[in-house]
Amino acid sequence: MNTKLEVVGVKPIDANNKSSWFTMGELYEELFCIVCNQNGINAIVNPNKKEDVKLPDLFVEGQLSDLKTQATPFFLSGKYGVKPEKSITFNSKDYRRYKKKYPDINVYWWRGWSKCERFNTKVKTVKGVWWLPFSDLDKLVQDAPEHQYKGRHNGNDFDQSAYILNSDDFTKLLIIKNETPKRN
Repeated sequence: MNTKLEVVGVKPIDANNKSSWFTMGELYEELFCIVCNQNGINAIVNPNKKEDVKLPDLFVEGQLSDLKTQATPFFLSGKYGVKPEKSITFNSKDYRRYKKKYPDINVYWWRGWSKCERFNTKVKTVKGVWWLPFSDLDKLVQDAPEHQYKGRHNGNDFDQSAYILNSDDFTKLLIIKNETPKRN
């Protein structure tokens, strides 16, 4: 089975169908837990998500956590002073939700793509997991540039902006080789 870390730009067939993103996210949450457990990190999917898909995704080492995936680089991040292979986008909607409801949460970014080029920008291969407690993310956001998404200001349910962060400011949890996690 391919994971986002092995396929460039994996998205649901209908990117405007929000429920398809939740369905895809459930698969990645399960695979993420497998990868973590194979690397000696205790991770489980939040059992309460069966009742409400909008709850935080995981418990990692017993700590409430959320999983973000990034399957393509943000090619335009250079205009914000961050190399595309280093840029981590953090949706402003998620930031506000964590600040209000989950100030003690940990946030994980499972990032992966092959080397690629777009907009005359070459980007190196990235495959791994980075994380920070929200309290540290909150501090980073205070000084982070905010990118306004074009085409997302038409009343849809998707976030309209994201903070551009640098992976060097995160804790690198795992660098993943070209191996596919085995599902039990």
